[in-house]
Amino acid sequence: MKVFVDRAYPAGAARHHVSQGCSHHVGQNYYSRREVAELVSDAGKFGVDLAMHAMGDCAVDMVLDAFESTRRQQGDEGILRVEHAFVSRPGQGKRMASLGVDLVANPGLGMNDSPLFSAWRGSDQPHLKVLPLKSMIDAGARVSFASDHPCGVVSPAEIMWAARMRRNADGELFDPDEAVSGIEALRAYTINPALASGRGSEEGSIEVGKRANILVLDRDPVTCPADELRDLMVERTYVDGRLVHNRLPESTAHGKAPHSGASRP
Repeated sequence: MKVFVDRAYPAGAARHHVSQGCSHHVGQNYYSRREVAELVSDAGKFGVDLAMHAMGDCAVDMVLDAFESTRRQQGDEGILRVEHAFVSRPGQGKRMASLGVDLVANPGLGMNDSPLFSAWRGSDQPHLKVLPLKSMIDAGARVSFASDHPCGVVSPAEIMWAARMRRNADGELFDPDEAVSGIEALRAYTINPALASGRGSEEGSIEVGKRANILVLDRDPVTCPADELRDLMVERTYVDGRLVHNRLPESTAHGKAPHSGASRP
C-alpha cells in the first residue's frame, strides 16, 4: 500500500531548512508525525507492506522513525519502502540500510523536474541534495529505479541514462557527483526492485530455479558509454522462457531463452 506523507503543491516537499544555525520545517505534510507512526504500526499488524511517498528529508525522517519503531515491535519480515526522496540528506541512506528499508527512486524525473527540486532545496542548504542516489547506494541502501508514470518517462533506458548523466532537459547538470555507475543502474532495474517487490526469490537475476524473464539487448548497458543508453534497443524478450518479442530475423530465434555461461549480479 502506498501512503502519501508530503505534497508538492502549494508549499513543496516536507524538508528541514537551516537558518542561522537553527533548523525549521518548510513544505507541507498530509499527515503529522504521530499519524505516520500510527499508519505504519497498523499496517504492520495487518501484514501490509508499505511504500511511503516521502519527497523531502523531513518526510523521510518521519517515515524512518516510524519504520524503526515497527521494526523494533514487529520484526524485520515486512517490506518497507521509501518512495522518491527527491530532496534529501545523503546521510539518510545509512539509516535506510540499517533498517532494511528500500529506496525506490525516480531519476527520470530529474530531466524535467530538477529545477523544481533545486528550488525546494534552496541555494543555501548544502545539507540537502537533489536525488542523492550515489550517496544512498554508497551508504548501503538498496536502491531501485521506477518511472513514477505518468509523472515521468517510462523507458528504463531513458531512466538509467538520467541516473548516469544527471542532465536535465535544458542540458544543465544537477548534483553530478550523485551519478551512479553502469552496474548500479542495472541492479536498480533488475534484482533490487525484485527484492523490493517481494519477488527476489523468483526473478530479478539469471539463476537456476528462477523464472526465465530475460531481455536480449543490442548493447551492454553496463559498459557502453552512458550517452548511448538512450539508443538501447531490446532485440528479444522472453517471459517464463517463451519468446514473446523479436526484432531480429526469424532464423535467429528458436523460442527458447539463449544459454549464457555467466550473468551479472
